[in-house]
Amino acid sequence: MHWRLWPTDGLRDHTMDSRRGTVLQIASMVPPARFGGAERVVQSCADELRDAGWNVQNHGLRRRGDNDDPGSAIPNIYWPFDGQRRGVLGRTLWHAIDTMTLSSAAIVNRLIDEIQPDAIVTHNLRGWGYAPWVIAAERGVPLIHVVHDYGLLCNSSTLWRGDTVCQSICGPCRPRLRNTLERWPGGDLVGVSQAVLAEHRRLGFSTAGDCAVLHPVGAAHPAEPRLRPGVSGAPKVRAME
Repeated sequence: MHWRLWPTDGLRDHTMDSRRGTVLQIASMVPPARFGGAERVVQSCADELRDAGWNVQNHGLRRRGDNDDPGSAIPNIYWPFDGQRRGVLGRTLWHAIDTMTLSSAAIVNRLIDEIQPDAIVTHNLRGWGYAPWVIAAERGVPLIHVVHDYGLLCNSSTLWRGDTVCQSICGPCRPRLRNTLERWPGGDLVGVSQAVLAEHRRLGFSTAGDCAVLHPVGAAHPAEPRLRPGVSGAPKVRAME
């Protein structure tokens, strides 16, 4: 199976070849979590791929001890999506684990063993670290990464420090960019806007292969309606100009 870009009427469609298989989507949180637009983009991608005949498995994280929620327990010291402001020491340790270790490697290996995916699509990886990328490369599984924000460059994912927009990578975030560059195994990079991809390139993540923009129409609507598949049956994207 190939995840590839091909030109169609002056645009490019991010599509797979005609042999259908299994896609594993990995994100910090996945539906039925309703934390924000990222989860709806995950669902929109899954819906279109399923409409095209693919078997899609979504897998996210959950807080430790919350066994009623689906997903795997976060392999880090706290759950970062509860709105609590941690101290400097706690945040520093959390980001060190997330950036410099492969704490979720065992989870990713188990998922690949159980699901046997033909391709892995990663979305926001906060809490997963870079293990999904590294293990995909080690196991020979094609990788596509969808960029929703600036989490590959910035510890806060926002490129804001205080009330100022960051024009460059600050000292605390440099290890994250360095590990992004070192851990990226190659593959296709997809963004939810041209602006977010352009900013990644401007700030140093210029080693990715083909880049495309997935217009997240589904994120603007309730997650229940299913998107009408495109001609190719795969999510539509527009290439960067």
